[in-house]
Amino acid sequence: MTARHAVRGDPAEHLAADVVVIGAGVIGCAIAARLSRTTASVLVLEAAGDVGEGASKGNAGVAPSYYAGPGTLEARLIADSYRRWEELGRKLDFTYRRMGGIIAALTDEQATGLPEARDEALGVGAAAEILDGAAIRRLEPLISGQAVAGLWLAEEGVIDPLRLTVGYAELAARNGVRFRFDSPVTAIERDGARIAQVRTRNTRVEARFVVNASGVRLGEVSALAGGEPFRMWPRKGEYWLLDREFGSRLSHIVFAAPSKESKGLHVVPTTHGNALLGPSADEIEHPEDKATHEDILVSVFERARTLVPSLTPDDAIKVFAANRPASEE
Repeated sequence: MTARHAVRGDPAEHLAADVVVIGAGVIGCAIAARLSRTTASVLVLEAAGDVGEGASKGNAGVAPSYYAGPGTLEARLIADSYRRWEELGRKLDFTYRRMGGIIAALTDEQATGLPEARDEALGVGAAAEILDGAAIRRLEPLISGQAVAGLWLAEEGVIDPLRLTVGYAELAARNGVRFRFDSPVTAIERDGARIAQVRTRNTRVEARFVVNASGVRLGEVSALAGGEPFRMWPRKGEYWLLDREFGSRLSHIVFAAPSKESKGLHVVPTTHGNALLGPSADEIEHPEDKATHEDILVSVFERARTLVPSLTPDDAIKVFAANRPASEE
């Protein structure tokens, strides 16, 4: 992104745009890139100092073929997108690997939940097949010998999530979208039924339309605009990053069997040849809190080792935490 497009706020700035996009994560940048193909003038306001500084870079990079049941908006969006990752990667110059994933059932009780997950996956058009323990170990030899069965999802893949975000932002910027960083929105003024002006600490923007893509601040920004009330909060995930020696031996994504509380922990090959363990899922109050905790990380590691027993702490090269927006369904 050139300096012409990516600038800091000037205390005296008074701007105008047809559309203001609040948030330069992957969603905000994707929306900006799409709008850049129209005649609308577009301005992106981002609280952080660069694109993708929130949940868009702090995740495992899994690009699922199935994640939610038939009839949900999430399922429809996934179904509309997951077969297009290779094409999008070529256009935006990011890495995508479609290697498939296995939901591993380590107990007979966990195995009883696999038919429902299989039927949900088939119901949204994803490829899904229940295999016995021996079959899933032939697919992924690192999976625990205790696994009694698994759901094979052949079309699961991984992306480089930050490079994806940057790719969208670069395309938008080349097409004339302006970005303002270090510019958290502090007020949104209305003129009757319409939004009239968006304010940051340093900038006033006359706007015709506003897109709220502010991640964990979605509820707060909606309230500033007089929009529908809803609550978002940060859900912290803590991860281990493993070296490429281990990553080179892991052929597929390994998912823990989901529970009612969580979609579960993953052992994930990355597009860079490493592997990730995580995430944890802890409800917190402050989006800026990205501290890691030894007890949580130990728990993540031990749960990952029940899936892949050959894991050792010697494989680890880094730990980190990131916050993703959570809400009621």
